[in-house]
Amino acid sequence: MAGHEISAPRVTATGTLVGKPCRLRGIRWSGGSADGTLILRDGGASGATRLTIDVATTFEGSLMIPEPDGIRFETDIHLTIGTNVATAVTGFIEG
Repeated sequence: MAGHEISAPRVTATGTLVGKPCRLRGIRWSGGSADGTLILRDGGASGATRLTIDVATTFEGSLMIPEPDGIRFETDIHLTIGTNVATAVTGFIEG
């Protein structure tokens, strides 16, 4: 059985995490000093919200997507990082 190619782009501010269609398999964040949210949208900053993660003040956290095929983003993945919620976010991406 062939494996799937996974990449792990990292961002430190709100913006595009991945600029093409793909599947999100997981996400990891670090360095937050405040409660807030991470919001992942399909289609840019005003696109459809595909995932919202409530983040408590913590140094790091992660979420692996249990869905067998991950969460499909048809256009791109835009990530909004709430104020002081995380200093870095890494997505685990297929495609």
